[in-house]
Amino acid sequence: MNRLLSVAVVSALVLAGPASARADGMEDVGAAIKDGTGDFYTAWVMTKLTTFKVGPKCWKKLPEKGSGVVDIGMHVTRSVAALAKQWTGDDWDAIESQNNNDHATNSKLVEPMVEAFKQRFSITVNVDGDDCDAKRTALWIRYWSDSIAAATKYPPPAGKVFITVNVSSKTRDVTSEVSKDGMTFTFNAPKDIEAKVYGEKVERPFRQLASGIADDFAFLTMEATGDYYTAWVLTRLHTWKVGKKCYPKLADKDAGVHAASFAARDIATYAKSVGAEDWDAIEGQSSGEREANRAIVQKDVDAFKKRFSFTVAVDGDDCDAKSNSMFLKSWTTVATALKDYPPKAKKVAITLTLSAKAKDVDIKAGKNGATFAITVPRDKEPVGWSDKISKAFQKVSAKK
Repeated sequence: MNRLLSVAVVSALVLAGPASARADGMEDVGAAIKDGTGDFYTAWVMTKLTTFKVGPKCWKKLPEKGSGVVDIGMHVTRSVAALAKQWTGDDWDAIESQNNNDHATNSKLVEPMVEAFKQRFSITVNVDGDDCDAKRTALWIRYWSDSIAAATKYPPPAGKVFITVNVSSKTRDVTSEVSKDGMTFTFNAPKDIEAKVYGEKVERPFRQLASGIADDFAFLTMEATGDYYTAWVLTRLHTWKVGKKCYPKLADKDAGVHAASFAARDIATYAKSVGAEDWDAIEGQSSGEREANRAIVQKDVDAFKKRFSFTVAVDGDDCDAKSNSMFLKSWTTVATALKDYPPKAKKVAITLTLSAKAKDVDIKAGKNGATFAITVPRDKEPVGWSDKISKAFQKVSAKK
């Protein structure tokens, strides 16, 4: 997967003072980190690969003894070195410490490597205001550390990552944006008020990109179930004809994702009963590489598209996608009926419509269950609606 990650991390441009002051400040920070680690490359990670745009009062705090930037920086710079080793094979730490730890001499070999890595990595942190919290617990320092840790744990497939973190007093939550080419990440985050599960919000874009599942709903379902096939059931076997305001609501762990974990498994069970591979068993088998097993499953899910489709349509731009909504309940009910009473037809196409005008359930089934056109009320729950759906499948099933 070749995509560039465009990352802009915390929002609000910074009052940073003249460029020379920023350069001098980062040199001081790099020197302080080098004194703590004993490694020249840790200083160069700061001066060559890292940009802090902070206010004059903030700069004065950063290189001081006990500064969170220095303390955390000793770990962050090693994380960047670990990422470089993954992508280039160059072990800056080992090279610099070779030959009886002659760091000064060996550093001449390492510095060009760090310089060259600028083509593959950079991080910019913008912090608004003249002053800042420079302790280890400062939010902006955590964003800096967490984003690099995430990139190291889940290296972007493009082999390049450019991160921007914009930290603002006006921001109340952590949001992210990843470029279509998969190289640039942009985060906007609060300066003073800790956002809920902010660490997860920083890590998730890297984790999701590494998974190859761009759709939020499908990705969260895959993570909830631990199985990629559940995501592919949603993206390859379903067509979602819902409003722009509606679809994002499905990516709710307690509602849409919870419902999807059952619906996707029911559809997989149906698929197995009519001749498809056992997607769950293959993906979870102990033999073979995990990626190879997933490739087998993905190919079979794609092949099953010729035999099965499920279209879900909801009237309106918005929708009720809570756990007790007719939307989710009717969808999972149809999936369960499909599993319990597989149609005789070798090829099945289901359309479920949630209509604002409908007062009751209306079901039109083709011969042997080749097609199902199911209409249910969007906003009202009719008496006995789920039984009507189950009976419609039972009538055309070989399994009574």
